[in-house]
Amino acid sequence: MNTISSAPPDRTRQRGWRGEALRQAFAAAGQSRPWTRGYRSLDSDRVEAEAQISGQLPSELRGTLYRNGPARHERGGQRYGHRWDGDGMIQRFSLSDGKVCHVGQYVHTRKYQAESASDRFLVSGFGTHIPGSDPVPADIPASAGALVDRAGLKGTTIGGATISPTHANFIVNDGTARAADIRALIEMARTAVRIRFGVELRDEVVFLGTF
Repeated sequence: MNTISSAPPDRTRQRGWRGEALRQAFAAAGQSRPWTRGYRSLDSDRVEAEAQISGQLPSELRGTLYRNGPARHERGGQRYGHRWDGDGMIQRFSLSDGKVCHVGQYVHTRKYQAESASDRFLVSGFGTHIPGSDPVPADIPASAGALVDRAGLKGTTIGGATISPTHANFIVNDGTARAADIRALIEMARTAVRIRFGVELRDEVVFLGTF
């Protein structure tokens, strides 16, 4: 299930969010702060390229590295107020014969599809309150694990899969769990949180196959 890392106690959502001003400020910062390039917004739904390598990789180095994280930080001329709020992208780095090939693909959540169709932000994020979006109760922590915990689901088991009794954002496989068990547990937690708190948890993963 989706996880939103907890913020420091004094961090709150930007209720006075000004997306256009943030986009302009970020563009200006890029002129003198090279590190901000890592937070540029990627507008393409899918990208494929061979990386330019400085130096030389051992020819024996082979394998695949997968990463996921926010990549689309701007839409419709506006920018999110927090670096964690961007739409998630699954990235694959394939290493072989001294080369690195990269493929990136956005996860097509309902949020992503709706915002792509309207070309504007519709849903609030971890640190950005989008005016007109569904409100999040002020006493709800910015953590999916905390919500699942408060819904009373720690230790809940389906088949060989259990919501961790230690941290409710983890699902533990006792060695016999099927993919269907884990998927069913995710949906149970999502439904329970929606009913109790009115918060919709979103997936950060891509489900492959039939369940």
